[in-house]
Amino acid sequence: MNAGELETTCSRFQKNKMKQLIFTLVFLLCAWSISSKNIIVSTATEINGGSWSAGDTIVMKNGTWTNQSISFRAFGTITQPIVLLTETAGSVILTGSSKLSFSGSYIEISGLYFKDGTLSGSEVVSFRTSSLLFAENCRLTNTAIVNYNQALNTVDSKWVSLYGANNKVDHCSFVNKTNSGTLLAVWLVNGVTPSHIISDNYFGYRNSNLDSTGAEINGQEIIRVGDSGTSMTTASVTVEHNAYKGVILNRTLALIHHPAFEFPVVIDIFKVNSDSTHNLDFSFYYNGQMGMTDINYQKNTKELKALGTKNGYQHLWLEATGKTDKPTASFTWVNGNRFYSITTLANADNQFMMTRIGAGDPDFNLRNTPCFMIRQQNTVNHTFVSVIEPHGLYDLTREVTLGFESNVANIELSKDDENFTATKIKTRNNLQFLFITVNKDFGEFKNRTLTVEGKIITFTGNYYFTEINN
Repeated sequence: MNAGELETTCSRFQKNKMKQLIFTLVFLLCAWSISSKNIIVSTATEINGGSWSAGDTIVMKNGTWTNQSISFRAFGTITQPIVLLTETAGSVILTGSSKLSFSGSYIEISGLYFKDGTLSGSEVVSFRTSSLLFAENCRLTNTAIVNYNQALNTVDSKWVSLYGANNKVDHCSFVNKTNSGTLLAVWLVNGVTPSHIISDNYFGYRNSNLDSTGAEINGQEIIRVGDSGTSMTTASVTVEHNAYKGVILNRTLALIHHPAFEFPVVIDIFKVNSDSTHNLDFSFYYNGQMGMTDINYQKNTKELKALGTKNGYQHLWLEATGKTDKPTASFTWVNGNRFYSITTLANADNQFMMTRIGAGDPDFNLRNTPCFMIRQQNTVNHTFVSVIEPHGLYDLTREVTLGFESNVANIELSKDDENFTATKIKTRNNLQFLFITVNKDFGEFKNRTLTVEGKIITFTGNYYFTEINN
């Protein structure tokens, strides 16, 4: 065999192998499409008893599903999730005691409409099927829960319970929850960082339920992350784009323990970005009695008026207004035997208001809670920065007052852009601290680098806190 014949033989061999490879790929693609199912179901039993594999689509038949308890465990993949959806979004109405629970991985739920149910003692939607079987990398989207309540409004029930890790609730609508219990609860496990995302949802207004003494019943949050038993657990839950059209709210609350402060303090960074001009109101409700403030205020002593006519403002008495020419503003109140202060970043355009719940309430149904409100007028973007600090001692019996002044002397924004917000806090004894929070691309183990006041700072995670020297 000469060189030319050898080259020709090798070329034929390569072509034959290529044809075989192409045929194999086509065969594998055909086999994949055959193995994935698209099944129409009309009862929960069909869903619960199905054997679902990666790539399967479960289609719920249009109509009213009454007293249907859907509970299934399945495992999709990142490229072939298991999808539970409706023939037409919003045309499958689940009512009565209908509910949904699921566990496993890479499951997507879409298009369900829970309406006018009376479910008690269980969540409407749960990201687990038992106390040990959780959902991971699963998604609830384009789903609505409307008026799903017990007749007795003091019965505690959750609408959505988020368990497991790396799950997402997005583009859903939750309207008219009248009974007690958190609407969307994120349940934490010590030692496990869940990294959930709650984004682009609509949460309707809910009225507070009161007990026989007129006090607000505990556990009526819209969104709650963790509980008292997991209060020191790292959550890393992203809650974003759930507010108003054209407005993005990004809030970070950090509990800081440091010897410079008598008790742990809270750093509160509330970043607002919008596509048009607004009056932005930061409201801080508190229990207790006002002590002192460095704001130049004027109290309404002759006549009280409601702050507005709608959106909840009709229920707020405007008791005082004020301004400041300082870079920070401080407000202190007394509750029990302790002083509390909120020190906030301020500017000449801020309007400070002292309000109280109770306006527009002829039957005395509202609790008269006082509020310290900061308004940034006619702005598109703004970042509210505050430090909330317990301090001192107020002993009425012994007539002793200690440490009634806040230890926070000044707050500065050292950097504030779409990626990071860096806040510098100075105390009265001339200690300085730097707190940095990430504004996007969250991740517990991601490496960060930024420059603050000419210094390069690197850290891992979503926040950074350190004491700094001049």
